[in-house]
Amino acid sequence: MYGHGAILGDHFGDSRMALAAQVRTSSINILELKGLVAGVQLAINCKAAHVWSESDSTTVVAWVSGRGCPPWTTLRDLRNLQILLTSLLQWRITHAYREGNKAADFLAAYQSPMGISIFPPTPLSEDLQLII
Repeated sequence: MYGHGAILGDHFGDSRMALAAQVRTSSINILELKGLVAGVQLAINCKAAHVWSESDSTTVVAWVSGRGCPPWTTLRDLRNLQILLTSLLQWRITHAYREGNKAADFLAAYQSPMGISIFPPTPLSEDLQLII
């Protein structure tokens, strides 16, 4: 099992929600894509209309931007993402260097007892708050 994490912040840079999930996959890029889909879903569930996603995988950024040739194993997740994006007013994705993605990596290491955990902003751990 591997994990991914997502953090939903507002335009002031304040954290609003966080997500940690465990996934069975052998591909880091598929894991990154699943984390991206989960983060967009979290944003939609929180009534966000304008979303800016960041990933430390240039490969996933390329796949989602219509560049490159994603493997067939990603097609379901890419289609799910396309469907989710239709409910947003504005969305963009950019690459974030791994060093700037420490909070998501921290969440990815979280051993979620139920496969996926959602954290409201108040009980975010002090360790995570310091990283953010």
